Amino acid sequence: MDDEPFERFENDFAYLYDHPDVTNLVKLQDSLIDTFGKEGYRVVAKLKSNYPESMSSRISEIYDEVEKALDEDGDVIFLNVGSPFQSGKVPEKYANAYLVLVEQGYGDESNIAIAKYYDGDYDYNQVFSVDKENKWWKQEQMDYLNLSNKQIQAAIQGEMSWVEAPALSNVDTDRYYIWMTNSVFLPQPWNMTLPDWLMKEIKLGLSMGKVNPNTKL
Repeated sequence: MDDEPFERFENDFAYLYDHPDVTNLVKLQDSLIDTFGKEGYRVVAKLKSNYPESMSSRISEIYDEVEKALDEDGDVIFLNVGSPFQSGKVPEKYANAYLVLVEQGYGDESNIAIAKYYDGDYDYNQVFSVDKENKWWKQEQMDYLNLSNKQIQAAIQGEMSWVEAPALSNVDTDRYYIWMTNSVFLPQPWNMTLPDWLMKEIKLGLSMGKVNPNTKL
């Protein structure tokens, strides 16, 4: 894993801080998506942060898609960036961001990189590992990707009850959440296991459209 996978966007955030308008904010979002798209990532979901209580079914769909990507040993990116959707707001938070990369790595460890931008400055970076032999490893990864199972109130047979359901781990006002993954379902040849490094290369090729998915291994 690159210890600082989000540092390369420093100039983009600095420019947005100096020129905080909706056009430049959208350009930054597109730049993030395009850059990771060229590395084999695709967008899983986009979500406005305001009023999450009205989007429980959508959040459940996102939770399932991200969980599926992790089950397929895919890497997942979560981007918490400024939102242009709230009219009349002063864009002082446009150049703030919280960015996460969960990379499955090899063997029983996955790596997580977290970065923050504050007022356009690359303000924070942390990289650490999660042991996938721990039964809670997936929940831990999901939580860093801003998704978790929480106790929420829902109408059950006409009565409000507390139930466990997918929800956002944290909610910020006037933000835009983007999830991306490079996961590709890759069946293993009969009676053998491909090495991790080869799996990574094949998945990258498939996600970039450079390998025929019907090719027999």
